Amino acid sequence: MAKTSRDARRHIREWSEFFSDLGEAGTFLVEEFIERHRRKKYLRQSLKRLIERGFLQAHQKKIILTPSGKKLFRRYHPAVPVFNEKGQWYILSFDIPVNFNSKRIALTRLLRAYNFIPLQKSVWLGSQKLAADVWEWIVEQKIEKYCLPMIVDIIEGADELKRRFNVK
Repeated sequence: MAKTSRDARRHIREWSEFFSDLGEAGTFLVEEFIERHRRKKYLRQSLKRLIERGFLQAHQKKIILTPSGKKLFRRYHPAVPVFNEKGQWYILSFDIPVNFNSKRIALTRLLRAYNFIPLQKSVWLGSQKLAADVWEWIVEQKIEKYCLPMIVDIIEGADELKRRFNVK
């Protein structure tokens, strides 16, 4: 895909940013995107491999993002969370069994990507509401019965948290 794994991840991140809003793109747009980059050859190789592995599909004159591609790109380019205007805090508490340990780890990584911070190992706090695709992922993983979302208006020591989240 690229000379190093770091380059490969960068190319995947670039493709995830490109397809994040589109879902599908014409080959003309894809070629234009490739031409704007320095390492055209490696970006083109990564596109070819993403198609070969089923993350993207080439149909006639367009390239379509598949459901498995959405899952892959979600790791590299999470959706932008909704801005919190009401001064509320969003807490996600979960108690996921040990036999779902990999799902718990994936959930904590996803929460970090959305700028949530751990208050405890299984209690995470954020200043912004999680996007719908996060809840879709939680339901897909069948861990929704172990998760408890909360919206809180008042937290003691909120001034420190506001500084940490850059909230006024």
